[in-house]
Parts: sequence; C-alpha cells; structure tokens
Amino acid sequence: MTETNSTVNSVNGIYWGAIILILGFLTFGLLGLLYAALYLLCFLAGVVAILYDHSQGNVKQSVKAFAFARTPEALSLSQGIPKVLETDYSKRDFNIDRRLTSSSSIDERLHECLDYLLRDYIKYWYNGLSDDPEFLHSFLVTLHDVIRALSSRFSSIDWQPYLTKNLVEDFASHVKCFRKAQVEIQESQTSQQSTDSVESLSASQTNNNNKSDGSDNGSDKAVETILDC
Repeated sequence: MTETNSTVNSVNGIYWGAIILILGFLTFGLLGLLYAALYLLCFLAGVVAILYDHSQGNVKQSVKAFAFARTPEALSLSQGIPKVLETDYSKRDFNIDRRLTSSSSIDERLHECLDYLLRDYIKYWYNGLSDDPEFLHSFLVTLHDVIRALSSRFSSIDWQPYLTKNLVEDFASHVKCFRKAQVEIQESQTSQQSTDSVESLSASQTNNNNKSDGSDNGSDKAVETILDC
C-alpha cells in the first residue's frame, strides 16, 4: 500500500513538473526558463556560501577557545576559583569605632543589644551562605552611624522645657479635643433619639385617631340598622 502511494506521488510530481515547464515555456519562452534556472542556481549557491562562511567562523572560534584552554593563562584562571575558596577571611582585621554616645554604660548596653540582633536575626542565615565577615562589618558600621546620628539629634534637644511644658500642653489639648468630640457624639445621639421618639409618638397618635374614627363609624352604622329594623 505504501509503495503504491509513493509511486502515485512520484507520478503526480512528474506530471506537475511537466505542466509547470510547459506553461513556463509557453509564457516566457526557452530563454525565460534558462534565466529562471540560472537564478535558482545562483540563489542556492549563495545560501551554501553563507552557511559555509558562518560555519567556518564558528569553527575558528571553537578552535581558538580550545587552543586558549590549553595555554598557561587559561590554566591559571581556572585555578583562581579554588584559591578564592581557600582564602581565610578570619585573618583580616576590621576596626570598628565602638563609641556610640557620650556615656560608656549606655554604649555597653547598646553593643549587647546589637550583638543579640546579629546573633538572632543575621548570623543564623548568613553563616550558611558565606564565611566572609565583611557583610557583618558593614552592617554594624551602618547601625553605629545611625545610632550616632540619633544621639547627636537627641543631644541637641532641650528636654526640660519639652517634658515640662510642650509635652504636657500637647497632651492636654489632645484630651480636650477627645472630650469635646465625645460630648458632640452624645449630643447627636440624644437629638437623634428625641427625634425618633417624637416621630413614633406622632405616628401612634395618628393610628389612634384612625382607629377611633373607624369605631365611631361602625357604631353609627349599627344604630342606623337597628332603627331601620
């Protein structure tokens, strides 16, 4: 079955090729067919030349890379990574200015807090990544700079008038505003309740009036029916 299909396809290809040649000869003539064949050959030759040039460039680069891999320079570069891994970072000395504030007792307490901070939040995950203490040193230096900046700003504040006057006045004003807001809320709630009660009373009065009118009408009708009888 497959052989018959292949033969049929080959025959169809021959027929279509013959039809194309006949139509091309009738349309463009013999010279046009020769030009078309020449153009097709030139196109195929150009494609082959481009592929050959590209492959030659890749081959040259591969040869150069292979040749460089055998040179002493490449061997020395390949040995650089083990040297970096074998470097002992513990021999480096990182100097840190331990003065944070003007009080030595406060500095000691702050250093204890920073040590606990590094131990509980930084070292437990950083030690699994690297043994280089430069990151920890940079982190401590940054924290020390922040603490020194805060200490200098706090030292420039006059705490006595702030704590005895400004802070008390601010707190008292906040309390007054809070109480005033509470009073306004209570007044609004009471006014709302009074309006609701007035509306409910008026609604009940109107309902009672309607009921009384209905009862009077009913009694009058009953009297009229009795008199008729």
